Amino acid sequence: MFVDDIQLENPYYAFVLRSPAACGKLKSITAPPMEDGFILVKADDIPGENSLFDGQIRVLAKDNVCFTGEPVALLCGPALLKLEEYAANCVIEIEEETPEFSIEDAWEAGDFFARKEAEYGSVPKAKGELVVEGHYETGPQEHWYSEPHGAIAKIENGMVIIESAAQRPKELRKAVAAVLGINIDCVELKNAELGIHLDGKIWYPALIASLAALAAQISGRTVKLQLTREEDYLYSPKRTNSVVHIRSLLTFDGQILETDVLAKIGFGAAGVYASEIIEEITHSFLETYKTGKITIETIAIKTNVPPAGPFAGFGASLASFAMERHISKIADVLQEECVEWRKNHLRAKVKELDILSFAAKESDFRRKWAAYELLRGNLKKDERILPQRGIGLTFAAGSAARNNSLFESANVFPVAACVVEVEVDRVNYESTFRGIWLHIACGRPENISKAERVLRCATLAAISWSSIEKIKFIDGKITPPLCSFYEIMSVSATPEIHINFAYEEGALPTPLSCLEELPFCAVPAAFAQAISQAINYHVERIPIIGLDIWRILMMKRQENFDKKTEDEARQAQENG
Repeated sequence: MFVDDIQLENPYYAFVLRSPAACGKLKSITAPPMEDGFILVKADDIPGENSLFDGQIRVLAKDNVCFTGEPVALLCGPALLKLEEYAANCVIEIEEETPEFSIEDAWEAGDFFARKEAEYGSVPKAKGELVVEGHYETGPQEHWYSEPHGAIAKIENGMVIIESAAQRPKELRKAVAAVLGINIDCVELKNAELGIHLDGKIWYPALIASLAALAAQISGRTVKLQLTREEDYLYSPKRTNSVVHIRSLLTFDGQILETDVLAKIGFGAAGVYASEIIEEITHSFLETYKTGKITIETIAIKTNVPPAGPFAGFGASLASFAMERHISKIADVLQEECVEWRKNHLRAKVKELDILSFAAKESDFRRKWAAYELLRGNLKKDERILPQRGIGLTFAAGSAARNNSLFESANVFPVAACVVEVEVDRVNYESTFRGIWLHIACGRPENISKAERVLRCATLAAISWSSIEKIKFIDGKITPPLCSFYEIMSVSATPEIHINFAYEEGALPTPLSCLEELPFCAVPAAFAQAISQAINYHVERIPIIGLDIWRILMMKRQENFDKKTEDEARQAQENG
């Protein structure tokens, strides 16, 4: 049962008043005259702490605001429609300051929550002859749960009873207790239906529950706080976005001597779990390939947009996308066959797991790659060829197993090889998935059929992130303003997904939580590689939608036209 389904007798409702500005000093909050039973709750009314997660999140803004939509006050009363009417007539006065919306601007200004620098390995004794650089970007992603965030709070016999949905119940109880200034033993949580675990309910439910509990304690009534779908879409945490620059020094025979990584991770206005996430991202760059001496700098960037956070893991998918695209770029520069190049440069602990060959054989990768390369060659001569196809292959490891000593000792480290085949319609420039092949090497899954369902669901969310879900912030606000325009992968567009497991019968079982992150680490880079082959352009960012493909092709057409014009002018000059 969802929170919104719970029937209550004469409840009060809470309505969140939010900042209309992205950055500035909060001067005043003025409510219109209200009927008896309706109250305005401000930061000064909080009996305990006005912060959660070691000060990273404020329950209600007091002196300043950090993003558009930040909670600044609560309206509470017996009629929700009346609360909305009062809210529309509240006046929130803010002395605006200059915000920073982009990762690059905030990085240059030195605004960050956490930073990690690491250096591993040594430079092999060989002469560097070739430099390959890439700039890889991933966008936010909406969790899009079955129900928007909500909570019910009531006081009974000295106990605060919360009904909500939370992946970390103890942290929610701890947060509510701190805000109300009571002992955690006085807080009881009745966990509602969680739905799909994509990590959007790790920390944000603690804020919603704290607001509901605050309203309940001050009003002395049972209070229900339920975000609307649009409110949830605009202000709840999205996946952290990333900008990663990788530079590698190689020999001409493909040996990587040195690798430098600068990873900038966008956390928005709050750095909840920032240290854990950048730690995970840093280690993820080391997992699969021999990179010579590698230097990594990972930074949790602070911007004036709504807070971001985990999504199906703590960041391994961001590092995996950047590294896999970089490896594909190296193979393209060296004109190497990508399956063999990857196999030859895998680290020792994953090299023996030859799932790359299995995935390539199952998908007929080598034949299709060669055929599509011929089409790509023809595309250079005639851009009117319709349609254009591409295929991509990746190798990835998730993060859950790395943090589990059971898997390290049992040598059943879960990894995945993935092949994605696409077709680009050269009329509307939309991409269609022709097939996805996932080969998972792991311990024996606890339940094969359930593991397949989890992987299929995660794969759909991964291809949706890669090809559809384009969230754009303009002046710190998500556009379009209505969540009804937000698209996710539809059931009718679901491609064929082929899943195979490689495991020993006597191996220890692998929990499902260690498998569900793998598609997010493997599918996006394979999709980007397939699109790159299809349109003859090295794609370094996701999501990539039809409009992006059209822009790339128009840019290439303009470049070809400019080059042709220059060649004709040069030829005319040479001919006198």
